[in-house]
Amino acid sequence: MTNLANPRSASEASQHRTGTNHKDLRNYNERLIIDTIRQSGDVSKADLAKITKLSAQTATIIVNKLLNDDLLRKMKSVKGKVGQPRTPITLNPNGAFSFGVKVGRRSVDILLLDFTHSIIEQRNLRYDYPEPDVVLNWVTKNIKEIVGNLPKAYQSRILGIGLAQPFELENWNEIVGAPDGKLENWLDFDLRLEIEKIINFPTYFLNDASSACMAEISQTPENSGSTFFYIYIGTFVGGGIAINGKLFEGSNGNAGAIASLPLTCSDRYQGSSSTQINHISSFNSLDLWASKQGYSPEVFTMDPLTPEVETEFAKWCDSAANGLAMAIVSAQAFLDLDFVVIDGSLPAHLKTRVVKATNEAISNYDLRGIDTPTIKAGQLGNDARAFGAALMPLRATFGLESLPYTN
Repeated sequence: MTNLANPRSASEASQHRTGTNHKDLRNYNERLIIDTIRQSGDVSKADLAKITKLSAQTATIIVNKLLNDDLLRKMKSVKGKVGQPRTPITLNPNGAFSFGVKVGRRSVDILLLDFTHSIIEQRNLRYDYPEPDVVLNWVTKNIKEIVGNLPKAYQSRILGIGLAQPFELENWNEIVGAPDGKLENWLDFDLRLEIEKIINFPTYFLNDASSACMAEISQTPENSGSTFFYIYIGTFVGGGIAINGKLFEGSNGNAGAIASLPLTCSDRYQGSSSTQINHISSFNSLDLWASKQGYSPEVFTMDPLTPEVETEFAKWCDSAANGLAMAIVSAQAFLDLDFVVIDGSLPAHLKTRVVKATNEAISNYDLRGIDTPTIKAGQLGNDARAFGAALMPLRATFGLESLPYTN
């Protein structure tokens, strides 16, 4: 299992939310206890009461109920220097499960998370372009197989399915390289609804780049309270915005839509139109180049790259960094960011090069009036979008906020 969650210390969690002892709000307090343990790591009942400001009695009652529900478990008691032995309480990995599905322009991914946010199952299908029926059949078939392989006691603990998918799949025929009109089938096709009909689990939807941003928020205490601009580089380049540790989607779910940013001003008098950042900063041009050379896209995951591939990547990296730098400077001017995260479906050593090249490109800008943005590499890579998708059912069930992720 791959554990992608990072605990928060008890002292940091104590600056989190505090609870109420009113009996009608026990559901909130249950979520608060779970969230505190997730952020803090293993803590005792007494520690939980101190962190959440709940009474010792209320904290004990809630913890005992969650233990009885198999959402929490007791660890081995630890003897201290004084007083009674301390019994840490932790999340039960098998207390709940959640599916994440990422539908992209070149591939579809499924992963299953347990209650501790560890990935316990992953599957992937690559294609030249996405077709609704192909995607639906593959996703539902594989989810049924994964569910069937779980012990029966665990099958009832599956909370649902999160779906991360780009908006307007039908509008990118020529860039994806699909035959004319082939992607139009997505126009009136509600994949979320169709999956829910077949699998009969609650199914939630979020734009794929926003989903990846939400996954990044979950990774460290620093992220969970920060304002940052998130960039995901895949076949297309996408973005997300976190404000004070909360995903900001905008009124239409398009906040952070970096792909659509123009590189130049459009001149209506001369009839010129601007090129979008997606044309130079996405991996699509690399995919097309590899295809023309008869290579698999996996050729860019090698370390080191072959000389021919290295030349092509270096050329793309310089161009992509210029587009990313312009977007980041603009975002910094509007949002006064704590930092910027760049992630994508490329190996860590190449992601580091993109971050370095983008920093160098930013240094060419006149930054008077704003702070120089700090850029760091994302932590989840290719898993980010499906991971964020799998968080949706978990947050809908156990999150402290009511999240509007269902359509």
